[in-house]
Amino acid sequence: MHTAGAGSGTGVLRLEQGDKAGPCAVVAAATGAGPRITFCFTMSASQTCRRRCGGRFNDKEPMSKNLIEQNVFDLIQSSYTANTLFVLTKAGVFDRLLRQAASAAQLASELGLDASMLHDMLLFAHAVRFVKRDGATFSIARKALPLTGKSGSWLRAYLLVWGEQLNPAFSKLGEQLATGDNAFALANGKRIWDLYASDPEQNALFVEFMGGVTKQLHFGVVVEGLDIGGAQRLLDVGGGTGSFACGLAQSHPGLLADVCDQPSNMHNANAKIAALALQERCHFIGTNIFASIPSDYDLYTIKHVLHDWDDANAAAILRQIAEAMHDSARLVIIEGVLDRSVDEALPEQAYLHARNIEQRVWTPGRVRTRAAFDALCAVAGLRIDHVSHSTIFDISYLTCSRVPRPD
Repeated sequence: MHTAGAGSGTGVLRLEQGDKAGPCAVVAAATGAGPRITFCFTMSASQTCRRRCGGRFNDKEPMSKNLIEQNVFDLIQSSYTANTLFVLTKAGVFDRLLRQAASAAQLASELGLDASMLHDMLLFAHAVRFVKRDGATFSIARKALPLTGKSGSWLRAYLLVWGEQLNPAFSKLGEQLATGDNAFALANGKRIWDLYASDPEQNALFVEFMGGVTKQLHFGVVVEGLDIGGAQRLLDVGGGTGSFACGLAQSHPGLLADVCDQPSNMHNANAKIAALALQERCHFIGTNIFASIPSDYDLYTIKHVLHDWDDANAAAILRQIAEAMHDSARLVIIEGVLDRSVDEALPEQAYLHARNIEQRVWTPGRVRTRAAFDALCAVAGLRIDHVSHSTIFDISYLTCSRVPRPD
């Protein structure tokens, strides 16, 4: 994108044309005295921008000082939006507006909130198009529907996890930078897994988020991209309550797809398996994945688990999988690869690095590079044979085999 005449009047804008379905930057207007510029990025290269502009942002072109400052200002301001949406969601405001439109005073009386502050927050939500306004009456906008409990959207669970757990942790990011100590532990007095073990409410929120994002966002892409290669018996390692394993069993009628994780997940996993009538082909196995992994499977999968752990613990998990594998078994690691090749003009690059910072703050782990995965696998007695990437920025497939053991 090129801007000309910046600083006075309306600039002249040029969009570099790209794939019609690709991520794009929509320039709503120009710099200077003209209206501000608005960017619209889609989540992945497989999605079409809702504005269907067909444009692609090219940051190698010169940008005006006004445009740069506007973009930086918008990024800073976005923190106010996220915090406001979190508080309104947690307070039940969107759930209440879903039932019926109301004034701020009515909502405050029913929900036990301060009417003055709620009124101003609703005005802000109206400005960013999450609520509609008719005089003193507010109603829910379509944009806010995923933030209601009725929607069942993973976005609501993620926003609540972000507000309850991640946002407080990020207040300690400077301390983590200075000392290397985990920000989540600094903010909560406990590491993530210790907190979840001691706080069922926070653990349930995390489980809801993980189950929702797997089922609603990841599953269709992963099932399409995962090559089961004729496997008849699959074990998903660290698969929680079995959302991924159950989905694979449903998609591959001849596949037995089991899941192993800590025994505390057994009740919810068995309930999910029974609800889907998959008891014949899907089973939960309670185990400590650092100490023992069940054997006799053709294919092992581990999705978004290693990025939660430091190198020593991640290698320990992989070592147990390698021990369980027979000579012809395969392991597919499903994770983000930090240095995957993507067009730098597209948003996936920023998403990957943002996800890495999130992991560093939230957990003892990180999003790893290909070289880091190679090193982990080598220590565990595994070899990466093939790497492929999905259209989702943090889902790549690293297919591994066991290094032959000495006789």
